[in-house]
Parts: sequence; C-alpha cells; structure tokens
Amino acid sequence: MQLQIEHVCSRPAPQSCVICAHPFQPNLVRVVVYLDDQAQGDLCPTCLAQGASFVRTRLQTQLSDRISSHAA
Repeated sequence: MQLQIEHVCSRPAPQSCVICAHPFQPNLVRVVVYLDDQAQGDLCPTCLAQGASFVRTRLQTQLSDRISSHAA
C-alpha cells in the first residue's frame, strides 16, 4: 500500500472515500491510495486521521470481501 499526496490545482469534483464511501471535497491536496501501482481511490480526512494501520486493515478487509464475492 502506498499513499500519494497530490496537489489540487483547481476545485475538483466531490470525491467518495475509498475506505468509508462518504463524500468529501478535497481542498489543497488529495491523498490517493495505491495497491500494486494501481490507484484505488481517495482518502477522506477522517479516515486519513485514523492512521496507516487503520487504512491498511480496512483495505485488506475490502479486498478480501471483493475476492470472496467474485469467487461465489
């Protein structure tokens, strides 16, 4: 898992958090989560404030759930 901070040049459209799915409006920067060099989505400030362990655990859970649902 990698987090990339990107500068926001203009007012972007509202985003949905990749972890909690709540909508939020990026301000000066956005934080994008990457797994295996593929962007998974943006993190909201609330989830980002929970720390890397929280984000990693939630992403692993979501990834496991996706794999399980495709296998069924």
